[in-house]
Parts: sequence; structure tokens; C-alpha cells
Amino acid sequence: MVLATDNHDPDLLAHLKTKTASALALLGRLEDAQTLHLDAIELVRDPNLALRLRLVVVGFHCDDMLRPEEAEYHLKAFERMTAIPSLSPRLQAWYLCLQTVVHAINGRPQAMLDSEAALRPMAAYNMNFYCWTLRIVADTLLSMGDANGARTRVNELLQIDLVLESVERVRLLLLRAKLAQRDNQSAEASELTKQAYALARPSAGTQDKLEAKVILTMLQNLESRLQLARSQVEARQLRLEIAKREALLQDREVPIPSLLKELYVLHAQQRSGFQVADMAEIGFHVAYQPYLGLQDLRVVGCEALLRLHHPRHGAMLPGEFIHRLERAGDIMDVGLWVVQQGCQHLAQWPSPGGVPLTLAINVSATQLESSEFAHKVAELLDRYGIAPGRLELEINESFALRESETPQAGLHALQSLGVKLSIDDFGAGHCNFARLIELDSDKVKLDRSLVRKAEQSQREFRGVQSLVRTCLDMGMAVCAEGVETLGQARAMHAIGCSALQGYWVGRPESPSTSLRSWLGLPRCGQRC
Repeated sequence: MVLATDNHDPDLLAHLKTKTASALALLGRLEDAQTLHLDAIELVRDPNLALRLRLVVVGFHCDDMLRPEEAEYHLKAFERMTAIPSLSPRLQAWYLCLQTVVHAINGRPQAMLDSEAALRPMAAYNMNFYCWTLRIVADTLLSMGDANGARTRVNELLQIDLVLESVERVRLLLLRAKLAQRDNQSAEASELTKQAYALARPSAGTQDKLEAKVILTMLQNLESRLQLARSQVEARQLRLEIAKREALLQDREVPIPSLLKELYVLHAQQRSGFQVADMAEIGFHVAYQPYLGLQDLRVVGCEALLRLHHPRHGAMLPGEFIHRLERAGDIMDVGLWVVQQGCQHLAQWPSPGGVPLTLAINVSATQLESSEFAHKVAELLDRYGIAPGRLELEINESFALRESETPQAGLHALQSLGVKLSIDDFGAGHCNFARLIELDSDKVKLDRSLVRKAEQSQREFRGVQSLVRTCLDMGMAVCAEGVETLGQARAMHAIGCSALQGYWVGRPESPSTSLRSWLGLPRCGQRC
């Protein structure tokens, strides 16, 4: 492939060379790949990109022990280019990984161990590189006769095996085979070697799995874009694209990594099982957002909102991680933990004005399809002494319109307990009142797009008012979501909504501060 250099942006050409080099590396053409990376380094003007490319070249030389003296040369070139402490944590972790490996392949065991010690506190920033480094350190120690040091690192790798790439899993198996052979456990060594070769051998479904991974990546990108959609039209188009990709995945085996297990690894939780009670320890927490009743202008309830603080990515909203929980099957454990937290806090809160607060919690199709979910909810209500009518379970409108027997059975089981049912994001798609009657829902939550439209013109106002009146005539309460201004609050009050929710009413807060904040809300409600 020839890349012309005339009349093109150098950074763009460097980017193209880098992409081409990555493709060549996947094909095993490491020499050609590293040549292209070196060309890119010469072209690039962006100092951050130059740093990353230099580390990639070091990695090429290190990965299969290619020319250790060149790995040393490029690492020193990298060190001359920047002040290491000024790098981002992720880039620092990458640098320390490579520094450790360069010391290993150049026969400097003490320097290798010193670099490894500096790397450990930053491992979470680049876990795949950390695993690769740990395996090379273990291999080096074994070749030096330090079987105990090698075994310690192999045991650590076994704890975090779930985040390893398939190539690293093969190498780990071979390293374990070496250790078993050293301990005169020939049968175990033979079995581990067989497992390594079986994993390395391409299967008949390799192409399908690769295609599935590509589709999954595209799907995750579309879901992220959906969270940032600027209009209802754009959101509808993205939902259609998402539905197409989901249809393509239905008949494929998609290897979806567990977010829960990833978080346990990153938080260094050394246990074989993952218990619901431990969710708070790995970054999950529940915030509560109040909704204001318009009949007597007081807080009548709140919604439990799941949040996550990821060790690598920082604070994350549900739209950024819920899809991973659902596809990997983690949503059951996390969802029940949210219900447990909500019931626990609801039992502790007093009743403003003598009327008990209600609690709304979002549930997914996966939870409703489980025969155990309703039973677990009943257990939690009984444990904390919560009347079932104080719990509202929310399903989004798109799911409510699906006619599927299994989730519907789950809904009926919950409703038979006395739990309330609410339709979230109502009006974002196609309103189906016949389906609402069939579901026997107690409440609809008006989508924020309709709240915004209602104050734009009289025509939009009357359209939303007609929708709300129909819901009220059917015996359902109506809560307006996403109310952010006094004008929107007044419009929803005039339209006839039963309650308001949004930043104008109150922001999501931790359970320790939420009730204290809500006590002042009736005063702001009087401004309607």
C-alpha cells in the first residue's frame, strides 16, 4: 500500500500509517508493522500521538523478544521526549509496563522488579498490558530459578484471567505447564499444554465470532450516541439502527465480558464468588430524585437511579453501562441490589405529612423474564416491612409495547403482590393505549421531549394535554419527567399532570442528604 505524502495533513497520514501497521501486526507481519509505525513517528506533529506511537514500537520489539537492544533504544527515545510524571495515568501505566519488560528481556532482574513494583498501583489503568507484563515477569523469574516468584504472579493472573486476550490466555497456560513440569506433575503439564493448543487453534466459528464482535462494538457506539441525541427524530433513527444490529446478533454466540467481574478485578477483590452485598465496594451507588405531587404541592416519592464510578472511566451514567450489564447477564444481581438498597432506605425515611413516600425503580426485560425476580422482590419487601403499594417498578415504553408472554407473566406476578407498575418515557415512541389497558399500568411518566414541546406553542400544548387527559380518564396517574424550568412546571400543572420530576424539583442525591433537601421542596412547588 502506497500512502502519498503531498498535500495531505501529516497527522492524518500518520494516523493512516498507524492503522495500516495495526492490520499488518494482526497478520503477523511485525517487521512491516513496526517500519510503518516508525514512519508515522517521523511524520506526526501531535506530541501525544508521537509518544503513543513510540510506545507501540517498543511493544513490537518486546512482545516476541525481538531485538532487545532496539526496544531499549526506543524506550530511551520516549523518555527523552517527555517528563514521565506529566503523562496521563493510563500512559504512565503503559510506559511502566514496557520499562519492566525491557528490563526483563535485557537481563536486569532487579530493575525489572523495581519497575513492576512501581507499576502495581497503576495496573487498573491498563489491565491488558499489565497482564502481559506480569506473564513476562513470571516467565523471566522461572527461567532464573525463582519458581515461587513465578507461581505468585501466575496465581494473580488466574485471578484476573477474565480480562486477558486469547493470546495471553494461551501463553499463561503454557507458563502454568512449565511450572507443573518443574514440580514433576507431568499429567497436569500435559493437560495444560493441550488446553493451550486447543485455544490457539482457530475454530470453525472464528469468523462468526469476529463479525459478532464488530457488530457489538457498533451497537455500543450507537447506544452511546442515543444518549446524546439532540432530537426525537435522531433518537428514533438511532433506535432503528440499534434494532437492526440486535437482530444480527440474535443467532450468534457473542463473547460479552462481565462488567461485574471486570470491576471486581479492578478493585482487587480476591474472591471466587460475586455477592450482591458487595456492589457498593466495586463502585455502584444509588441516588434518589424526588417527584412533587401537584395536588398538595409536597414530595410524594422518589426514583432510585443507579450510578457507577469506574476505576478507569470515572463517573458513569446508566446509559453508558446498563447495556453491558444486560447482555452479560449481570443485570439480575445489580438490579436486585438496587431494590434492596431502595427498600432499606425507604424503611428508614419518615413520612412527610403523615403520608408514606413511594419509590420507583427501573427494571429490564431480563429481570422480568426471570421466574425468581418477583419472589426476590417479595422477600425484600417483607424483610424491610414495606407495603407493596409503596414500590413502583418502571418499564420503558418500547418494552411495554412488546407482546411477549414471559415478561408479561413476570409483570403479572409482581402486580399480584400489590406492586405498582409505571410506564417510563411515555410518548417517546408510538403510544398504544390498547396495550396500556392490557398491562393495567398504574402510572405513565411523560417523556421529557413532550414536556419541552408543551411550552413551545398552543398546538403542541393541546396535543400533550389531550394525551394526558386520556391517561387520566383511564385511571392512570401522570408524572412529567425532565421538568427543568418554571415555565415547564406551570405548563405541566395546567395540563393536568399529577406530579413533576426533574432538576426544577430536585437533583438526584445520596440517601444521606436527599431527605433533608426534600423538606424544603413544598415551598418551591408553591411557585407553580
